[in-house]
Amino acid sequence: AHERLIYNKLKESRGEIERQYLLEPIITKTSREEYDALILHSNTVKKLGFEIEDFGGGSVIIRSVPSYLSSKDVVSVVCEIADNLIRSKNDITPRVLDDLYHTIS
Repeated sequence: AHERLIYNKLKESRGEIERQYLLEPIITKTSREEYDALILHSNTVKKLGFEIEDFGGGSVIIRSVPSYLSSKDVVSVVCEIADNLIRSKNDITPRVLDDLYHTIS
C-alpha cells in the first residue's frame, strides 16, 4: 500500500518531484550502456527527482534523490532506471515513464 501511495504521488507530480540533496553525493561506477543512458536522458532522470552528473571514467555522481527514496536504495534504483532507459531504446513514452515511477516507488 505504501508503494502504491508513492507511485500515485510520483505520477501526479508531472516532473515536479520533491527532491532531497545528499550531504555526501554518491559516486557509482556504471556500465558503458548505463552511463550513456543516464547522461543522454539526464533531463528525464532529473524529472524523476535525481540529479546525476558525469564523474568521468564511466562513473556518475548522484547529488539528489526523490524525497520518498530510502538512502540505502539509491544506487540500485539508479541502475534499474538506467536499465529501463536502455530497454526503451531512447524512446521515452508514457509507458516507460510509468515503469520508471514503479522503479522509484
